[in-house]
Amino acid sequence: MIYHYHHPPVFLEIEIAYQNEYFIKKIRFLKETKEIQTNPLDQHQKKFIKVVVEYFHNYFHHLPLKNKPNFILEGTEFQIQVWKELNKIPMGEVVSYEELAVRAGFSKSYARAVGQACRKNPIPILIPCHRVIGKNESLVGFAGGIEIKKWLLKHENAKISKKN
Repeated sequence: MIYHYHHPPVFLEIEIAYQNEYFIKKIRFLKETKEIQTNPLDQHQKKFIKVVVEYFHNYFHHLPLKNKPNFILEGTEFQIQVWKELNKIPMGEVVSYEELAVRAGFSKSYARAVGQACRKNPIPILIPCHRVIGKNESLVGFAGGIEIKKWLLKHENAKISKKN
């Protein structure tokens, strides 16, 4: 099932799957919202969509985040380890790729590999890869584009240099 959520300038396409329960499998950034044809939702689907909508509504309106939607991470052991560490970065904070590598239990030399794992993060925003920046505080790499990354970090009042 595909669900669209938008809070301009962020347009999200959320892929929801079922495996004993509903969970978010993938989030993609879109340039703009698009209409999709959906089948009528059953009671369980409606309940899960309500959790998803509430979470993103609260995120985008600076309200307390609770009831994070269920999600599933599918990737290599390395990627999952990086994504779990990404999930620990608090809102409003940023870390470098090198720092994330060390936090995930690797040496600084794994910074590029960590960057690749961030690039393959299947559920951005829920797993906040936008909070990872270059060593010199440059805003590099993001699935939604640098402008969306900049917007998300500003939205979260992240402390980064003014050059961005």
